[in-house]
Amino acid sequence: MVHAYTTDISTTKPMVRWPRAEQTRIAKVDRSTIRFTRLHWLEERCSMAASTNPYVAGLPVGGTDGFVGRTSELETLSTVLSTGQTQAVLLTGAPGIGRSSLLRQLEHTLDAHGEVHSVRVCLQDRIWDPLDDVISHLADAVGRALRITEPELGHWAENRFAERWLPLVLERIHEDDRIVFLFDEFPVVFDPRSRQAAGALLPWFAGLLEQFPGRFRAVFTTDLRLQNQEAIVRRYFPDLYRLELGPLDAKATRDLIQRAHGHCSFQWSTGALERVEALCGGHPFFLQLTCSLVWNRHHSSASHSDVYAIDVNALIESTIDSGTPVFEALWSGLPSECRVLAAALAWQHNTAVHTDRTVALLEECGVPMVTTTLEEDAPAELRRQGLLHPRTDALMFGVPLFRLWIRAHCPLEVAFTALDQVVPEADRLFQVAERKWQTASNEATRREAVEQLEEVLRLNPNHTTATEMLGMEHERRGEPITALAYLERLFEIQPSRARPKLVRILLQLADQESSSARKTRRYDRILQIAPGQPQATRARAQLQPVWRRTRTPSSAPAPLPSPTPATDATAPLDNTISPTVASPLRPRAPSPPPKVGSEQSSFSPTEADPSDDSELALLYDAARVALDVGDRETARRHLGRVAAEQPTFRETARYLYLAVHNVDPAATVHAPGANPKRTIRALTAGILVLAASLLVSITTRPQPPPTADVQALSSAIPTGPAPSPPVPVVSSTESVAAATHPEAAPATVVADLSLDTPAPS
Repeated sequence: MVHAYTTDISTTKPMVRWPRAEQTRIAKVDRSTIRFTRLHWLEERCSMAASTNPYVAGLPVGGTDGFVGRTSELETLSTVLSTGQTQAVLLTGAPGIGRSSLLRQLEHTLDAHGEVHSVRVCLQDRIWDPLDDVISHLADAVGRALRITEPELGHWAENRFAERWLPLVLERIHEDDRIVFLFDEFPVVFDPRSRQAAGALLPWFAGLLEQFPGRFRAVFTTDLRLQNQEAIVRRYFPDLYRLELGPLDAKATRDLIQRAHGHCSFQWSTGALERVEALCGGHPFFLQLTCSLVWNRHHSSASHSDVYAIDVNALIESTIDSGTPVFEALWSGLPSECRVLAAALAWQHNTAVHTDRTVALLEECGVPMVTTTLEEDAPAELRRQGLLHPRTDALMFGVPLFRLWIRAHCPLEVAFTALDQVVPEADRLFQVAERKWQTASNEATRREAVEQLEEVLRLNPNHTTATEMLGMEHERRGEPITALAYLERLFEIQPSRARPKLVRILLQLADQESSSARKTRRYDRILQIAPGQPQATRARAQLQPVWRRTRTPSSAPAPLPSPTPATDATAPLDNTISPTVASPLRPRAPSPPPKVGSEQSSFSPTEADPSDDSELALLYDAARVALDVGDRETARRHLGRVAAEQPTFRETARYLYLAVHNVDPAATVHAPGANPKRTIRALTAGILVLAASLLVSITTRPQPPPTADVQALSSAIPTGPAPSPPVPVVSSTESVAAATHPEAAPATVVADLSLDTPAPS
């Protein structure tokens, strides 16, 4: 008698009832075969799993083994929809946070309950389609989900769906069953007159739920980029339940990263796990993306070793490049005040800033007035979206990859254009004033537009476009002083935007000035904001002012307002990335204005001693100015006279050598690979010979007093204390000893030897 025999490998139990003796015999014969088959099956499964990337970035993973975490959110949604607490649920969250994955997992969970039928409808690309087309698409989705076939709606779908088609569908299911519509990624707008889906779907669907009470539920998912989404949906569904998704918790984050362990791929070291967690901060998309890139690199190299933190660091730049679309969606979805604060926080050197320094941080970055919205509302919103760490005593990024992306793609000056939208009321008034100003046909309308622009600045002092337009309007009226005030204000926030207009007005004011001193001040301000500006450089070199400095600061003309250190936004905050979130990425920082000419002997006016009006000081300062403008002949003449009287006066020897040989001794001493002792001796000998020869040539002819041009050039240097710390005073004896035996000299003397060379004895 032959019996058919089938074995369930998963249970190793016979599926056919055999006599006990027959079962014993078969088990003895086939036990080894079953064990071999199971081991072979496990090996094949591991081999297939090891060749498949377990990480999925950019696609929903709900309903698969790739979905981890979100247990509490699933339980909440299932309870709300099953018990009928509300008819509509709004599921929101930042881009890439996992809304679509949770929606698919919810669909999988609801299908396990017999009395709930889920219908998932993706309308992401249909928001501007006619309403009838969207209703037809909805009917097709219902038919596929319930596995029924009904006639097509045809024309007039809006009426036929509720009157004829839907009642036939409800007859196919139990009267206690409910249908849950899952609308994936459907941004809506409030427009009752619209016949497009974006404005007409919600009113139509709300009427459908009223027509069939208790039979339908709806879940809408949308991101945070569109304003007033909740208010629009709540207009039609007063009992709306809102659920916002945040980052994954620590356990879910670890489970997601370690999915490669269960797929027989590789092992994550402890350092690599901590590094991925530190970079991504529990954001599902960036976790999946980072781990996917690591898996691809490890799989392509056919390496059997573990993954370490250095492997993760090597892929940070690739992660940022691959995740740019999601980063851009995150950035565009942030409110204006959040973009300003995030950029300021990203471009400062430290990775964490104490909350008490929020105002100081924004002011240092160039924000003229820090409002409550920037100081309090922006950090709270960034924490709510998971982009800032939940700690309330410090400001630090919860997703450090986002910080690196900002430094690579969003210069501080570009990010600060969002200051215009920080106060919505001011921005709306600005749009009205801008249209009126552009279309004005008479002066009365222009004056009204100017008054509105001034009101905009009262509401939002940081509004850059209104500031720029007021400066242009006052320049058009022939009021350069008022225009200059507005443009200086704009320069504090956006230097590159204000620089051309500011230079043009300063040149105009310099031409109108009758005082040489004030002309000098104007040109100095131009060269301060635009170094090397040709017209200002030529005019400054040819200028012959008639006033000179005195010991009393009150006798000099009042200086023009100069920008505070915080206004120099052209020089970005430190580009160095802290080692805690370091990467090989090199951020693109805003470029400073180009400098024209040599920078070997750049003369800072603050180096001059305001209390020194001696003849040597006038000659020395005039020589420094001559070096700055490239007049080496004049500099040699003035410095030679100073060296003849007092060779150790300030840095006479250094700049005399520079004027003669066009080589800075300080740069030579500190050049890479140079021998300091040999270089110092050579330079000292050359300077001594040069000073001696000049002394002989100068003393053979009468020495006239300083000319008017010398006094004028030296007096053009603004007064003010030097910002650098004081240099230790070294006696002439110590200097001579250092020049003769530099190895026996004090460290301070040797360090400053190239700046103060002693005279011959």
